[in-house]
Amino acid sequence: MQMPDEPNTPTGVKRDDRLIVAATVAIGVVHLVTAIWMVVAPRSFFDTLATFGVYNEHFQYDLAAFEAGIGLALLAAAKWTSLRVGAVATAFAVTTFHAVNHWFDINAANDGSHADLFGAASLTGLAIATGWLLLAVRPTAA
Repeated sequence: MQMPDEPNTPTGVKRDDRLIVAATVAIGVVHLVTAIWMVVAPRSFFDTLATFGVYNEHFQYDLAAFEAGIGLALLAAAKWTSLRVGAVATAFAVTTFHAVNHWFDINAANDGSHADLFGAASLTGLAIATGWLLLAVRPTAA
């Protein structure tokens, strides 16, 4: 069933929306894969990317829930245009605040971790990509 705001084409996607859909899916998958890693191997995720302070499995699962929610919202937004601005704006805000936090804590990760410069730089890249996507999906004047 096609949602009312979807284009009436055989694929349900306008030709110029394909890049937006692909970017929305790609960023959503990044968040979902992160969430899955946190749930399937929480200690591995902590030891590789999240070594700030002491390990807390429950907190890892809480973070995974947020990452999964963002990822699933983005995947839904790839399908239904009415969800795009809200889902992408939320992902942009979360990723940007997360990146800024990593820049402030750049030297606070435990030794041997990739959570310092790598974490800050990769989150900044994801925030920039999500910001580009937000500009692309924002409503325009008629």
